[in-house]
Amino acid sequence: PMVLGVDASKGGKTSLPDLFAVVGVTRHPDRPADFAVRYCGVWEPTPGELLDYHPIEQELRRLCRDYSVIEVAYDPFQLHSTMMDFRREGVAHVREFGQAGPRLKSDKALQDLIVGKRIVHDGNPLLRRAVDNANIQKHGRGEGIRIIKRSASSKVDACVALAMAADRCAYYNL
Repeated sequence: PMVLGVDASKGGKTSLPDLFAVVGVTRHPDRPADFAVRYCGVWEPTPGELLDYHPIEQELRRLCRDYSVIEVAYDPFQLHSTMMDFRREGVAHVREFGQAGPRLKSDKALQDLIVGKRIVHDGNPLLRRAVDNANIQKHGRGEGIRIIKRSASSKVDACVALAMAADRCAYYNL
């Protein structure tokens, strides 16, 4: 069973283009307490163009059809409409991933997985770039962190999608 994390950003007033990231996570096949990234897709528009969501939505449908996707966790800020369409169509079980408490917990859990060497991936350069672009911002008394961009020109959407997917995979104790 796999959980997909989905995050998108709109370039908006910045010079950054839009970006869409999908990351699939399962338990590690040989170490059940650990996690494995099984899929990472990142879409950016051609410079000067808007991001076309249609091919991305088709890829999400394919993943849900061809694999045992038990949940699609998503950031509601840019993706609410798309995910509600998926829910109505029965494509997948979709779950809004809150950006306050749940994100602080999942981002901290991802940091712990990385530091503890309990999550593996195949070296995907898009995922590596997102993780390399990430900094953390501490919240509260150390009980949570938030993944933030290392610089204004950085993109971390795949890292955020990874945190959401790993959190939900752990929740299901797959």
